[in-house]
Amino acid sequence: MLHETTNVEIDVSIDNEPPKRNTMLLSLYGQFDARFSKLCRAVKKWAAESGVENSRNGRINSFSICLLLIHYLQRVKVLPNLQRMFPELNKAFDVNQFNERNIAQELRNMKSESGNDGNSLGALYWGFMKNNQVVELELELDRIFWEDRELLKGRVERQKPYEFYLAKKSMKEFWLEVTPMMFL
Repeated sequence: MLHETTNVEIDVSIDNEPPKRNTMLLSLYGQFDARFSKLCRAVKKWAAESGVENSRNGRINSFSICLLLIHYLQRVKVLPNLQRMFPELNKAFDVNQFNERNIAQELRNMKSESGNDGNSLGALYWGFMKNNQVVELELELDRIFWEDRELLKGRVERQKPYEFYLAKKSMKEFWLEVTPMMFL
């Protein structure tokens, strides 16, 4: 759905638990390290413009982009694995009741213990892009299912979506577009 005044695309769901849980998880990571939210916006903008993110056309969705970023930030020790630290996040629970827990304070305490890794937004963004450009995932799947719907039949070939994007626009041009967004 498109909000005509602001030209912002929105997704409306009414009392749908999975999107609420996904949003809560992203919020928790943002509470742990404010750089996560800014990086998420920048990476999602890149993914949308490059065609990597476009679930309507069979590509990955916006939340999957965020999960890739979380995975990278965990590998470079910027973010912890909150689902390992809080096993209750892996079970069915009422999102509204979970918000009553003072998770923000727990995260602040953890953050002060772990300290800041010192990487700038730019360094983390560049590291994410470089990490995902180099890594090739080899999928040996016959089918992919999502919420009981079959999305793909047949062998999944290796793809390098970055080649399309990098051929279309230089990294410098893209960097000039994304950098101001990181400081919002």
